[in-house]
Amino acid sequence: MSPAKRRHVRASDGTTAKPLPPPPPVPVDLLLEIFARLDVATIIRCAAIPKTVRRAILDSPAAFGRRVEANGALRLRLRMLLGGAAESSSAAPAPHAASSVDQAPRQNLRFDAGILMSAEPVASRGGLIVLRHRVNYHHVRVCNALTGCASLLPPSHVSGDYPHALLAVGDAGRSFQLLVADVSLRTQVFSSDAGRWGPVVELASLPPRLPRSAPHRGSHPVVLGGGTAVHWLHGYRCIVRQDTDKAQATLMELPPNCASMMRSLPYGHRALRLAASADGELSLLVAEAWVISMWTVSAAAAEGRPSSSSAMSAPAARWTRQVVIRREAIGREDMNGGFSAQFLGFGELSSTAILLMEQIGLVRIDLRTKEALVLGSDGFKGVDAGELQLCLHETDLPSLLRAMRSF
Repeated sequence: MSPAKRRHVRASDGTTAKPLPPPPPVPVDLLLEIFARLDVATIIRCAAIPKTVRRAILDSPAAFGRRVEANGALRLRLRMLLGGAAESSSAAPAPHAASSVDQAPRQNLRFDAGILMSAEPVASRGGLIVLRHRVNYHHVRVCNALTGCASLLPPSHVSGDYPHALLAVGDAGRSFQLLVADVSLRTQVFSSDAGRWGPVVELASLPPRLPRSAPHRGSHPVVLGGGTAVHWLHGYRCIVRQDTDKAQATLMELPPNCASMMRSLPYGHRALRLAASADGELSLLVAEAWVISMWTVSAAAAEGRPSSSSAMSAPAARWTRQVVIRREAIGREDMNGGFSAQFLGFGELSSTAILLMEQIGLVRIDLRTKEALVLGSDGFKGVDAGELQLCLHETDLPSLLRAMRSF
Protein backbone atom coordinates (compact mmCIF):
# COMPACT_ATOMS: atom_id res chain seq x y z
CA MET A 1 0.00 0.00 0.00
CA SER A 2 1.38 3.38 -0.98
CA PRO A 3 1.89 6.17 1.64
CA ALA A 4 -0.94 8.15 0.04
CA LYS A 5 -3.37 5.29 0.51
CA ARG A 6 -2.16 4.63 4.04
CA ARG A 7 -3.11 8.22 4.97
CA HIS A 8 -6.75 7.47 4.11
CA VAL A 9 -6.99 4.36 6.23
CA ARG A 10 -9.14 5.10 9.25
CA ALA A 11 -9.61 3.16 12.40
CA SER A 12 -13.02 1.85 13.57
CA ASP A 13 -13.58 4.93 15.74
CA GLY A 14 -13.22 7.24 12.74
CA THR A 15 -9.76 8.47 13.58
CA THR A 16 -6.96 8.20 11.09
CA ALA A 17 -4.81 5.15 11.73
CA LYS A 18 -1.06 5.38 11.79
CA PRO A 19 0.62 4.06 8.67
CA LEU A 20 1.96 0.54 8.95
CA PRO A 21 5.74 0.39 9.14
CA PRO A 22 7.42 -1.27 6.17
CA PRO A 23 8.46 -4.87 6.77
CA PRO A 24 12.11 -5.33 7.63
CA PRO A 25 14.25 -6.43 4.68
CA VAL A 26 15.05 -10.12 4.48
CA PRO A 27 18.76 -10.66 5.11
CA VAL A 28 20.72 -11.55 1.99
CA ASP A 29 22.18 -14.60 3.72
CA LEU A 30 18.68 -15.94 4.34
CA LEU A 31 17.68 -15.28 0.73
CA LEU A 32 20.76 -17.20 -0.46
CA GLU A 33 19.76 -20.11 1.74
CA ILE A 34 16.26 -20.09 0.22
CA PHE A 35 17.61 -20.01 -3.33
CA ALA A 36 20.06 -22.79 -2.56
CA ARG A 37 17.12 -25.07 -1.74
CA LEU A 38 15.51 -24.58 -5.14
CA ASP A 39 16.16 -26.76 -8.13
CA VAL A 40 18.40 -25.43 -10.90
CA ALA A 41 15.56 -24.93 -13.39
CA THR A 42 13.67 -22.75 -10.90
CA ILE A 43 16.75 -20.67 -10.13
CA ILE A 44 17.53 -19.84 -13.75
CA ARG A 45 13.88 -18.98 -14.41
CA CYS A 46 14.04 -16.33 -11.71
CA ALA A 47 15.33 -13.65 -14.06
CA ALA A 48 13.76 -11.04 -11.77
CA ILE A 49 16.00 -12.09 -8.92
CA PRO A 50 16.96 -9.11 -6.74
CA LYS A 51 20.21 -7.52 -7.82
CA THR A 52 21.60 -7.78 -4.30
CA VAL A 53 21.10 -11.55 -4.29
CA ARG A 54 22.45 -11.99 -7.79
CA ARG A 55 25.50 -9.92 -6.89
CA ALA A 56 26.06 -11.99 -3.74
CA ILE A 57 25.90 -15.20 -5.79
CA LEU A 58 28.23 -14.01 -8.53
CA ASP A 59 30.71 -12.49 -6.07
CA SER A 60 31.22 -15.91 -4.50
CA PRO A 61 29.87 -18.59 -6.87
CA ALA A 62 31.88 -21.35 -5.20
CA ALA A 63 30.35 -20.60 -1.81
CA PHE A 64 26.84 -20.56 -3.29
CA GLY A 65 27.60 -23.83 -5.08
CA ARG A 66 28.48 -25.41 -1.76
CA ARG A 67 25.16 -24.19 -0.35
CA VAL A 68 23.32 -25.75 -3.27
CA GLU A 69 25.14 -29.05 -2.97
CA ALA A 70 24.70 -29.17 0.81
CA ASN A 71 20.93 -28.75 0.41
CA GLY A 72 20.74 -31.41 -2.29
CA ALA A 73 19.18 -29.13 -4.90
CA LEU A 74 21.88 -29.77 -7.49
CA ARG A 75 21.99 -33.48 -8.17
CA LEU A 76 23.57 -35.58 -10.87
CA ARG A 77 20.76 -36.55 -13.21
CA LEU A 78 21.95 -40.13 -13.58
CA ARG A 79 18.72 -41.93 -14.43
CA MET A 80 18.05 -39.61 -17.31
CA LEU A 81 21.48 -40.12 -18.84
CA LEU A 82 22.07 -43.82 -18.19
CA GLY A 83 21.43 -44.92 -21.74
CA GLY A 84 21.44 -48.62 -20.97
CA ALA A 85 19.18 -48.29 -17.95
CA ALA A 86 16.63 -45.78 -19.18
CA GLU A 87 12.98 -46.60 -18.62
CA SER A 88 10.19 -45.01 -20.59
CA SER A 89 6.64 -46.06 -21.41
CA SER A 90 6.48 -43.92 -24.52
CA ALA A 91 8.15 -44.72 -27.80
CA ALA A 92 11.20 -42.69 -28.72
CA PRO A 93 10.64 -40.16 -31.48
CA ALA A 94 12.02 -41.24 -34.82
CA PRO A 95 14.95 -39.11 -35.99
CA HIS A 96 14.41 -37.28 -39.25
CA ALA A 97 16.79 -35.93 -41.84
CA ALA A 98 17.78 -32.30 -41.73
CA SER A 99 19.88 -30.04 -43.89
CA SER A 100 20.26 -27.42 -41.17
CA VAL A 101 20.14 -27.10 -37.40
CA ASP A 102 16.55 -27.10 -36.18
CA GLN A 103 15.47 -26.03 -32.70
CA ALA A 104 12.77 -27.88 -30.81
CA PRO A 105 9.55 -25.97 -30.08
CA ARG A 106 10.00 -23.61 -27.14
CA GLN A 107 7.01 -25.02 -25.31
CA ASN A 108 8.85 -28.36 -24.98
CA LEU A 109 11.00 -27.49 -21.99
CA ARG A 110 11.50 -31.05 -20.76
CA PHE A 111 14.20 -33.46 -21.83
CA ASP A 112 12.45 -36.40 -23.49
CA ALA A 113 14.04 -39.41 -21.78
CA GLY A 114 12.20 -41.66 -24.24
CA ILE A 115 14.78 -40.78 -26.88
CA LEU A 116 17.29 -42.89 -24.93
CA MET A 117 15.42 -45.96 -26.13
CA SER A 118 16.81 -45.39 -29.62
CA ALA A 119 19.80 -43.11 -28.99
CA GLU A 120 22.77 -43.28 -26.67
CA PRO A 121 24.70 -40.43 -24.99
CA VAL A 122 28.16 -40.12 -26.53
CA ALA A 123 29.40 -36.81 -25.09
CA SER A 124 28.44 -34.12 -22.58
CA ARG A 125 29.82 -30.77 -21.56
CA GLY A 126 28.55 -27.43 -20.29
CA GLY A 127 24.99 -28.69 -19.82
CA LEU A 128 24.79 -30.13 -23.37
CA ILE A 129 24.41 -33.81 -24.20
CA VAL A 130 25.21 -35.38 -27.56
CA LEU A 131 22.94 -38.27 -28.50
CA ARG A 132 23.61 -40.65 -31.40
CA HIS A 133 21.12 -43.09 -32.86
CA ARG A 134 21.98 -46.65 -31.93
CA VAL A 135 21.53 -47.95 -35.48
CA ASN A 136 21.94 -44.99 -37.82
CA TYR A 137 25.09 -43.31 -36.56
CA HIS A 138 24.59 -40.29 -38.85
CA HIS A 139 21.62 -39.14 -36.76
CA VAL A 140 23.17 -36.98 -34.03
CA ARG A 141 21.34 -34.61 -31.70
CA VAL A 142 22.79 -32.03 -29.34
CA CYS A 143 20.37 -31.53 -26.45
CA ASN A 144 20.17 -29.06 -23.60
CA ALA A 145 18.90 -31.32 -20.83
CA LEU A 146 17.82 -28.34 -18.73
CA THR A 147 15.68 -26.48 -21.29
CA GLY A 148 14.72 -29.40 -23.55
CA CYS A 149 15.93 -27.64 -26.71
CA ALA A 150 17.58 -29.99 -29.21
CA SER A 151 19.55 -29.55 -32.42
CA LEU A 152 19.49 -32.27 -35.08
CA LEU A 153 22.77 -32.09 -36.97
CA PRO A 154 23.17 -32.78 -40.68
CA PRO A 155 25.26 -35.85 -41.56
CA SER A 156 29.02 -35.39 -41.42
CA HIS A 157 31.54 -36.62 -43.99
CA VAL A 158 33.55 -38.39 -41.28
CA SER A 159 32.21 -41.66 -39.91
CA GLY A 160 32.72 -40.74 -36.25
CA ASP A 161 34.35 -43.98 -35.12
CA TYR A 162 36.00 -42.29 -32.15
CA PRO A 163 33.76 -41.00 -29.34
CA HIS A 164 32.51 -37.48 -30.11
CA ALA A 165 34.10 -34.49 -28.40
CA LEU A 166 32.49 -31.16 -27.50
CA LEU A 167 35.37 -28.75 -28.04
CA ALA A 168 33.61 -25.68 -26.69
CA VAL A 169 30.27 -24.69 -25.19
CA GLY A 170 29.33 -21.03 -24.81
CA ASP A 171 26.51 -18.59 -24.23
CA ALA A 172 24.89 -20.80 -21.58
CA GLY A 173 24.73 -23.75 -23.97
CA ARG A 174 23.38 -21.85 -26.97
CA SER A 175 26.59 -22.27 -28.98
CA PHE A 176 28.93 -25.24 -29.31
CA GLN A 177 31.56 -26.97 -31.43
CA LEU A 178 31.42 -30.74 -31.92
CA LEU A 179 34.32 -32.82 -33.28
CA VAL A 180 34.05 -36.25 -34.90
CA ALA A 181 37.01 -38.48 -35.86
CA ASP A 182 37.43 -41.80 -37.64
CA VAL A 183 40.04 -44.55 -37.19
CA SER A 184 42.42 -42.70 -39.53
CA LEU A 185 42.05 -39.61 -37.33
CA ARG A 186 40.33 -37.63 -40.05
CA THR A 187 38.33 -34.98 -38.22
CA GLN A 188 35.45 -32.63 -38.90
CA VAL A 189 34.02 -29.95 -36.61
CA PHE A 190 30.42 -28.75 -36.50
CA SER A 191 29.89 -25.13 -35.44
CA SER A 192 26.45 -24.15 -34.21
CA ASP A 193 27.20 -20.48 -34.98
CA ALA A 194 27.87 -21.30 -38.64
CA GLY A 195 25.15 -23.98 -38.70
CA ARG A 196 27.27 -26.43 -40.70
CA TRP A 197 30.23 -28.80 -40.65
CA GLY A 198 33.69 -27.46 -41.41
CA PRO A 199 36.12 -29.06 -43.85
CA VAL A 200 37.47 -32.56 -43.35
CA VAL A 201 40.98 -32.39 -41.91
CA GLU A 202 43.44 -35.19 -42.63
CA LEU A 203 46.79 -35.70 -40.95
CA ALA A 204 49.95 -35.51 -43.03
CA SER A 205 51.20 -38.65 -41.27
CA LEU A 206 49.75 -41.00 -38.70
CA PRO A 207 51.59 -41.72 -35.44
CA PRO A 208 53.57 -44.99 -35.45
CA ARG A 209 51.74 -47.87 -33.75
CA LEU A 210 48.41 -46.07 -33.94
CA PRO A 211 45.68 -48.68 -33.22
CA ARG A 212 43.61 -49.35 -36.31
CA SER A 213 40.46 -49.80 -34.26
CA ALA A 214 38.35 -47.24 -32.44
CA PRO A 215 38.40 -46.76 -28.65
CA HIS A 216 35.59 -48.23 -26.58
CA ARG A 217 32.36 -46.30 -27.15
CA GLY A 218 32.16 -45.44 -23.46
CA SER A 219 35.67 -43.97 -23.42
CA HIS A 220 34.64 -40.33 -23.61
CA PRO A 221 37.52 -37.97 -24.41
CA VAL A 222 38.97 -35.20 -22.27
CA VAL A 223 39.33 -31.81 -23.96
CA LEU A 224 42.06 -29.45 -22.75
CA GLY A 225 43.91 -26.41 -24.02
CA GLY A 226 40.79 -24.35 -24.55
CA GLY A 227 39.34 -26.94 -26.91
CA THR A 228 42.48 -27.55 -28.98
CA ALA A 229 43.73 -30.81 -27.43
CA VAL A 230 41.48 -33.89 -27.47
CA HIS A 231 42.56 -37.04 -25.63
CA TRP A 232 41.08 -40.52 -26.10
CA LEU A 233 41.95 -43.52 -23.94
CA HIS A 234 42.54 -46.52 -26.21
CA GLY A 235 41.90 -49.40 -23.82
CA TYR A 236 45.00 -50.16 -21.77
CA ARG A 237 47.29 -49.68 -24.74
CA CYS A 238 47.82 -45.93 -25.08
CA ILE A 239 46.29 -42.44 -25.10
CA VAL A 240 45.66 -40.77 -28.45
CA ARG A 241 46.09 -36.99 -28.43
CA GLN A 242 44.73 -34.90 -31.30
CA ASP A 243 45.87 -31.27 -31.60
CA THR A 244 43.16 -29.62 -33.66
CA ASP A 245 45.05 -26.35 -34.14
CA LYS A 246 48.15 -28.13 -35.49
CA ALA A 247 46.40 -30.97 -37.36
CA GLN A 248 48.68 -33.53 -35.77
CA ALA A 249 48.34 -36.49 -33.42
CA THR A 250 50.62 -38.19 -30.92
CA LEU A 251 50.50 -41.31 -28.78
CA MET A 252 51.13 -41.28 -25.04
CA GLU A 253 52.14 -44.31 -23.01
CA LEU A 254 50.23 -45.21 -19.88
CA PRO A 255 51.82 -44.95 -16.41
CA PRO A 256 54.37 -47.66 -15.50
CA ASN A 257 52.95 -51.14 -14.82
CA CYS A 258 49.45 -49.83 -15.47
CA ALA A 259 48.90 -51.78 -18.70
CA SER A 260 50.11 -55.09 -17.27
CA MET A 261 47.96 -54.63 -14.16
CA MET A 262 44.84 -53.89 -16.20
CA ARG A 263 45.37 -56.86 -18.53
CA SER A 264 45.01 -59.19 -15.56
CA LEU A 265 41.47 -57.92 -14.88
CA PRO A 266 38.38 -59.22 -16.75
CA TYR A 267 37.35 -55.67 -17.71
CA GLY A 268 40.66 -53.91 -17.27
CA HIS A 269 40.00 -51.25 -19.89
CA ARG A 270 36.95 -50.11 -17.89
CA ALA A 271 39.05 -49.70 -14.75
CA LEU A 272 40.73 -46.71 -16.40
CA ARG A 273 39.25 -43.29 -17.04
CA LEU A 274 40.68 -40.09 -18.45
CA ALA A 275 40.04 -36.99 -16.38
CA ALA A 276 41.33 -33.47 -15.84
CA SER A 277 43.13 -32.39 -12.69
CA ALA A 278 42.20 -29.28 -10.72
CA ASP A 279 45.01 -27.48 -12.57
CA GLY A 280 43.61 -28.46 -15.96
CA GLU A 281 46.22 -31.12 -16.69
CA LEU A 282 45.57 -34.54 -18.16
CA SER A 283 44.96 -37.24 -15.56
CA LEU A 284 44.20 -40.94 -15.56
CA LEU A 285 41.95 -42.49 -12.92
CA VAL A 286 42.89 -46.09 -12.10
CA ALA A 287 40.78 -48.55 -10.09
CA GLU A 288 43.55 -50.56 -8.48
CA ALA A 289 43.03 -53.57 -6.23
CA TRP A 290 42.95 -51.57 -3.00
CA VAL A 291 42.77 -47.90 -3.93
CA ILE A 292 41.43 -45.49 -6.52
CA SER A 293 44.46 -43.57 -7.75
CA MET A 294 44.96 -40.64 -10.10
CA TRP A 295 48.01 -40.30 -12.33
CA THR A 296 48.72 -36.81 -13.70
CA VAL A 297 50.99 -35.77 -16.53
CA SER A 298 52.27 -32.23 -17.02
CA ALA A 299 51.05 -30.21 -19.99
CA ALA A 300 54.59 -30.11 -21.40
CA ALA A 301 54.90 -33.88 -21.24
CA ALA A 302 51.44 -34.37 -22.74
CA GLU A 303 52.51 -32.32 -25.75
CA GLY A 304 55.52 -34.57 -26.25
CA ARG A 305 58.17 -32.05 -25.18
CA PRO A 306 60.29 -31.93 -22.01
CA SER A 307 59.17 -29.78 -19.12
CA SER A 308 61.00 -26.62 -18.13
CA SER A 309 62.36 -28.23 -14.97
CA SER A 310 63.92 -31.37 -16.39
CA ALA A 311 64.16 -33.31 -19.61
CA MET A 312 62.03 -36.43 -19.67
CA SER A 313 63.98 -39.33 -21.12
CA ALA A 314 61.21 -41.91 -20.79
CA PRO A 315 57.45 -41.47 -21.26
CA ALA A 316 56.74 -43.35 -18.01
CA ALA A 317 58.67 -40.72 -16.03
CA ARG A 318 56.13 -38.07 -16.96
CA TRP A 319 53.41 -39.40 -14.67
CA THR A 320 52.95 -38.68 -10.98
CA ARG A 321 50.60 -40.72 -8.78
CA GLN A 322 48.40 -39.86 -5.82
CA VAL A 323 45.82 -41.92 -3.97
CA VAL A 324 42.31 -40.51 -4.26
CA ILE A 325 40.53 -42.87 -1.88
CA ARG A 326 41.03 -46.31 -0.37
CA ARG A 327 38.52 -49.09 -0.94
CA GLU A 328 37.69 -49.53 2.77
CA ALA A 329 36.57 -45.88 2.86
CA ILE A 330 33.86 -46.62 0.29
CA GLY A 331 32.14 -49.59 1.87
CA ARG A 332 32.10 -53.27 2.72
CA GLU A 333 34.77 -53.30 5.41
CA ASP A 334 34.10 -57.01 5.96
CA MET A 335 35.68 -57.94 2.63
CA ASN A 336 39.10 -59.56 2.93
CA GLY A 337 40.16 -58.91 -0.64
CA GLY A 338 39.88 -56.26 -3.29
CA PHE A 339 36.92 -56.02 -5.64
CA SER A 340 36.53 -54.81 -9.20
CA ALA A 341 35.42 -51.32 -10.14
CA GLN A 342 34.51 -49.89 -13.53
CA PHE A 343 34.40 -46.19 -14.37
CA LEU A 344 31.25 -44.89 -16.03
CA GLY A 345 31.80 -41.15 -16.21
CA PHE A 346 33.73 -38.06 -15.19
CA GLY A 347 32.45 -34.52 -14.64
CA GLU A 348 34.97 -31.76 -15.29
CA LEU A 349 32.97 -29.02 -13.52
CA SER A 350 32.39 -30.93 -10.31
CA SER A 351 35.54 -33.12 -10.46
CA THR A 352 33.24 -36.09 -9.93
CA ALA A 353 33.91 -39.67 -10.97
CA ILE A 354 31.15 -42.29 -11.22
CA LEU A 355 32.02 -45.96 -10.72
CA LEU A 356 30.16 -49.25 -10.75
CA MET A 357 31.73 -51.27 -7.94
CA GLU A 358 31.31 -54.97 -7.35
CA GLN A 359 29.08 -55.81 -4.35
CA ILE A 360 28.59 -52.09 -3.62
CA GLY A 361 26.78 -50.57 -6.61
CA LEU A 362 26.92 -47.12 -8.16
CA VAL A 363 29.41 -44.85 -6.39
CA ARG A 364 30.20 -41.16 -6.75
CA ILE A 365 33.69 -39.94 -5.79
CA ASP A 366 34.52 -36.27 -5.33
CA LEU A 367 38.12 -35.92 -6.49
CA ARG A 368 38.53 -32.62 -4.64
CA THR A 369 37.36 -33.73 -1.20
CA LYS A 370 38.26 -37.42 -1.74
CA GLU A 371 34.88 -38.46 -0.38
CA ALA A 372 32.66 -41.24 -1.70
CA LEU A 373 28.88 -41.53 -1.78
CA VAL A 374 26.95 -44.68 -2.70
CA LEU A 375 24.23 -43.52 -5.10
CA GLY A 376 22.58 -46.91 -5.69
CA SER A 377 23.21 -50.41 -4.43
CA ASP A 378 20.63 -53.14 -4.97
CA GLY A 379 19.49 -51.93 -8.37
CA PHE A 380 23.03 -51.88 -9.77
CA LYS A 381 24.56 -55.03 -8.30
CA GLY A 382 25.38 -57.52 -11.02
CA VAL A 383 24.83 -54.96 -13.81
CA ASP A 384 27.30 -55.15 -16.68
CA ALA A 385 28.94 -51.76 -17.04
CA GLY A 386 29.33 -52.44 -20.75
CA GLU A 387 25.56 -52.06 -21.10
CA LEU A 388 25.55 -48.56 -19.61
CA GLN A 389 26.34 -45.31 -21.39
CA LEU A 390 26.57 -42.48 -18.90
CA CYS A 391 27.05 -38.77 -19.46
CA LEU A 392 26.96 -36.43 -16.50
CA HIS A 393 24.69 -33.41 -16.87
CA GLU A 394 26.51 -30.64 -15.02
CA THR A 395 25.08 -27.15 -14.71
CA ASP A 396 27.39 -24.14 -14.57
CA LEU A 397 25.02 -22.13 -12.39
CA PRO A 398 27.11 -18.91 -12.22
CA SER A 399 27.33 -18.75 -16.02
CA LEU A 400 23.59 -19.26 -16.33
CA LEU A 401 22.92 -16.51 -13.83
CA ARG A 402 25.17 -14.12 -15.73
CA ALA A 403 23.30 -14.94 -18.95
CA MET A 404 19.87 -14.27 -17.44
CA ARG A 405 18.03 -11.06 -18.19
CA SER A 406 15.84 -9.25 -15.71
CA PHE A 407 12.24 -8.40 -16.60
